[in-house]
Amino acid sequence: MSRSEFTVADAHTYDHRSTLRWLQSHILRYKGLMLTFLLTTIGMAAAQSMEAITVGWAFDSVLQNEGRAGLTVAALYVVAAYVGYGLFDIVNSLAIRIVAQRVERDARDELYLSLLSKSQTFHGQQRVGDLMARATNDVQQIGLFVSPALGTTTESVLTLLVPLVTITTLDYRLLIVPVAFLVATTFALRRYNDNLAPVATQLRGTFAEMNAGLAETISGIEVVKGFAQETAENNQFSRNAGAYRDAFVREGEVTARYLPLLLYGLTIGLGFGHALYLFMQGVISVGQVIAFMGLLGTLRMPIRFLLRNIASFQQSFASARRILEMILTETELDQNEA
Repeated sequence: MSRSEFTVADAHTYDHRSTLRWLQSHILRYKGLMLTFLLTTIGMAAAQSMEAITVGWAFDSVLQNEGRAGLTVAALYVVAAYVGYGLFDIVNSLAIRIVAQRVERDARDELYLSLLSKSQTFHGQQRVGDLMARATNDVQQIGLFVSPALGTTTESVLTLLVPLVTITTLDYRLLIVPVAFLVATTFALRRYNDNLAPVATQLRGTFAEMNAGLAETISGIEVVKGFAQETAENNQFSRNAGAYRDAFVREGEVTARYLPLLLYGLTIGLGFGHALYLFMQGVISVGQVIAFMGLLGTLRMPIRFLLRNIASFQQSFASARRILEMILTETELDQNEA
């Protein structure tokens, strides 16, 4: 635990044992909102799966000549599924965005209180631009970690899992292709995350270095001009900006090798072929084929969301690590209760 000049008696205590625990302690401070978010996310995934199932029912109703009554019932189920999804989505988005704003506010408060508690010697040793980057851009990344990154990632995971459960209600043999897709995607995402982590850390570090150098040059512009160092400072900024650009390009190169989108395309083709084979064998109906393809279609958005969210997660973790490092930096002061 870091020492500070004073402590606030009613200040909330967060877990500083690791970056992940620190983020968890901030988020779990709002358990009610997070529970609401989780329940509505499950409701959204279930409603989305029900949409595909009810469309299949509608086709079977028409093909089996059940008449207007059967088609009406199927249509009402489709409408109910869409309305339910919309209502769950409204509550879901509201809950996670409130949590994101509060977590960002709490992280900023904790960082500012930590900075105010440290000695003048400590502040004299810090680079102003780096402090500015941590207190503004890095703190904003914490909010983005919760929403949209954490929110859409949770939705994506459930939207990948719930359709698999729903497919078993059609025919368990249809699970072969989706399960293979899920296993392959898990390994692909793990590899993608491992490749992206060091690049994201470098991206945040080079941005802070560029920001710090520019702030120091501007604040000491008279000294720079007095010693005729304009060219040297311009070259230094160009090097820092170039390093940030190179890190940004490397991040793009890693994201360009995102394999789950390719795996999804293969899954659609193989899944459709397998469903047609079972239909020709008389195992499943046309409606079940349509419902199955609808369920496979729901997997597309989670895969696209994860492409963006993993990059956001890595940058947010790098930012959280930098903030926590600043909070935990020791300062040689006596502690006074306030």
